Amino acid sequence: MDYLKMKFDISRTQNSAKTLGIAERREVRDFTKDEQDILRGLQPVDASWRYSGNAAKALLYPGSRQEVIDGILTWAQQPVRSGRVCIMQGPEGIGKSTIAYAISHSFEETGCLGASYFFDRASDERADPHRVFRTIAHQLAQLQPELRPYLVKAAEEHLKRGIEQSIEHQAEDLFTTPLSTIAPEHLPRHPIIILFDALDECSPKYRDGLPRMLRHLLGGLDKIRFRLRIILTTRPERDIMPSLSSKKSASIDKDINLQAVDVERRDVRTFIQQELERLQEEDDCTLLSDHPDAVEQLTQLSAGFFLVARIAVKHIRQNPAEASKVFQSMKNEGSPGADGLEALDTVYLQVLRDTEARKSGNAQWRSCIADTLGCIALSQENLSLNTMGGLLDNQKDVVSVLECLKSLVITTTNGSAITFRPLHPSFARFLLDDKLSEEFHVIRGEFSCRLAIACLRLIARLDSDALRSEICGFADPTVTKEGIPDFRKRVQERITPELQYACMHWATHCRDSECTVEFIDALDGFLRTKLLVWFEALSYSGKLESAVATLARIQAKEWPEGPSVDNRDIPLLLRDAHRFVQEFFNLINGCPQHIYISALPLMPHCALLDIYSSHDRHMIRLVTPRPAHWGRCHRVIVADKSVKSSIQYSTKGRWIIGITGAYLKSQYPLMAGALCCFA
Repeated sequence: MDYLKMKFDISRTQNSAKTLGIAERREVRDFTKDEQDILRGLQPVDASWRYSGNAAKALLYPGSRQEVIDGILTWAQQPVRSGRVCIMQGPEGIGKSTIAYAISHSFEETGCLGASYFFDRASDERADPHRVFRTIAHQLAQLQPELRPYLVKAAEEHLKRGIEQSIEHQAEDLFTTPLSTIAPEHLPRHPIIILFDALDECSPKYRDGLPRMLRHLLGGLDKIRFRLRIILTTRPERDIMPSLSSKKSASIDKDINLQAVDVERRDVRTFIQQELERLQEEDDCTLLSDHPDAVEQLTQLSAGFFLVARIAVKHIRQNPAEASKVFQSMKNEGSPGADGLEALDTVYLQVLRDTEARKSGNAQWRSCIADTLGCIALSQENLSLNTMGGLLDNQKDVVSVLECLKSLVITTTNGSAITFRPLHPSFARFLLDDKLSEEFHVIRGEFSCRLAIACLRLIARLDSDALRSEICGFADPTVTKEGIPDFRKRVQERITPELQYACMHWATHCRDSECTVEFIDALDGFLRTKLLVWFEALSYSGKLESAVATLARIQAKEWPEGPSVDNRDIPLLLRDAHRFVQEFFNLINGCPQHIYISALPLMPHCALLDIYSSHDRHMIRLVTPRPAHWGRCHRVIVADKSVKSSIQYSTKGRWIIGITGAYLKSQYPLMAGALCCFA
């Protein structure tokens, strides 16, 4: 398929790259090693348009959406500094990300791209607005040499106060200040574009940070003296649009609603026509001769949505010999007057039913389809076949199922690992809605229960002595992680991807799980036998911070009343576990073995201590134990001295959300009367 892999002819817009003002670039020296080291210290996310996970967005058909693209390129080259913000909005599946990918490529080829950030809910780090400004600063320094010295200096000063600073401080230090203090002789002569795709793909976990990110991004634009342009794509969601129209933000002077573009569906019709003609030429398919109205029918059934047209055509192409049969089914199931989302749901259901029909009546095939769909809908990251097999022990036939679903699912091969994820986020939402997905509905509580139990059973295989010996060797157990030779390599070899998934996400699945007896047994067993080794594994992996948030979330779960829960003190053990990791966080994070050497002996005399002290006869014990209750100090946060000047809390006073001058990004829980100490 001669898809346009984003080699745009800029002459269609205004003749050449010279029009964009970059015919003459100043000579700028290469990076020094120190500059590279400073920028790497920002720990940027691989979220640009070039990220391999965006490959499915690189399929803009030649000539399609040209009116939109030309309009954006023309807008970007305006000589004035005003009119800095362009927003492209529309419902899911209409092609926003495909256009964003195309223009990112085009702007990079002409030297105008400053940075791009493609949000992706399937990736925890790419869905986090707290990582945006560090990533944007890193990309700007790489792509725009004139800005590099200012950004390197800003990054160096910023990092002196820690890496995980609040959004407000990142925006000021790494964006507004360096870009607004550029000397006149160094101001770029050409427009510089920063593009943000799929704001609506920001994870619900971090969604409260998105309005703040947008407010600080747009609020500082008036201070910048060169032609900086911001392009945003999003669904028109209620928590996003008000942030874009704030009085404190730069005004939006170009608002593109894709639903109002190409109302006659010429682009979609051309795409379908050329694809079916290609199918006829390459595979001797008789669809067009058998059904002369196929192009027009599919155009109407797609409702002008490229995503629907693409899925329909790709599904037809999977089996050319049955193309007429598949088309007829789509024609019978679809409705020419449906809107885009209804058309999308219809084509999803059609593909799933055709997949099941491949082995109709085969219970194992149906079970494999259900497991695959459950993982697509509820997994917290892109899964590999090995990880799915490790979790559900049902890897047989998965490759065949994915082959049947290739119009809906993207599979990526990296060596021997095969990962899969939905072509579009709407597919996961479709599967969780029983009215839309019908017999293929993924029941959240039921499948979350399966995943939660599977995660807990994987963690149950961990052994503390084996973990320590394989990662640390037989070194002094008090040695810190930094003192272990080849530490990261050892961790990667010992803590497999499926075990990493289980350690990171068991609590999310537990929170959504039904409280079956099997689930309660698995959770109770984990809390009584494997809780501490889980802390070890997270500490070795550098992800102990996630334990704090994980245990906070699962404590909010509503537990059913009755002896099946109360007699085993699960809520109490979860609370003790949460307080344990908060109080001894810095100690455990530096040296995991201090769980047993220091933390356990020094914790209050509570249920958790009774359980784990009975496991180790050689554990040091206090002659006079601590009182049975936890103290009022929840967490000691190590930070720069300047942090004490100002602390910000969430609306209801339950969370610390920022500290002036501090490294803080994470939300720290504050219970009634709790204290936090800053060291």
